[in-house]
Amino acid sequence: MDPSLKVSNAARAAKRSQVVQLADWSTVDGEPLRVLCTEIEAERALEITGTPPGDQPRLGIRDGADADEQLAATKRVLQFSADLIELGTSLEDDAGAEVRPAFYFSGPRPHPLSLDGRKLSDGDLMLLSVAILRCCGHLGGAAEASFLREERIRAEARGPALEVLPGGRADASGGAPRS
Repeated sequence: MDPSLKVSNAARAAKRSQVVQLADWSTVDGEPLRVLCTEIEAERALEITGTPPGDQPRLGIRDGADADEQLAATKRVLQFSADLIELGTSLEDDAGAEVRPAFYFSGPRPHPLSLDGRKLSDGDLMLLSVAILRCCGHLGGAAEASFLREERIRAEARGPALEVLPGGRADASGGAPRS
């Protein structure tokens, strides 16, 4: 073991997070608004997305969808995003204290400095949602590798490749089929 490595202090561990710079919302100084997106509790993410971490939730509208399907899918994504953003975003106040949630979508303002999320553009809404999903393990990393798990499962169901070669059993020493 490398003697320079030291175990981290557990009290200093942080949630997975990403700072997102919004495209369509700025500060009074003209700077892009930057929002901290963090992972949310796995159980809550499962409730919202319907998928466990490591699996990708269905976010898009399928090709050939009729108007009713498109509307239903759009509503689903919008509701999905609002819940994620309320749980997984924060800003800072003038003193550096956390403002959580950064955005709210209905009801009374949860924090005096929380912003009205209904004013987010579709692009910014998706930027924030995707960042939170990445932090939760639903996109990137394990989620992008989920197709590899599926391929492994299919391969295990088929069995080793040598079992399906024509010409009899495999030669144990060389791997070539025996006639």
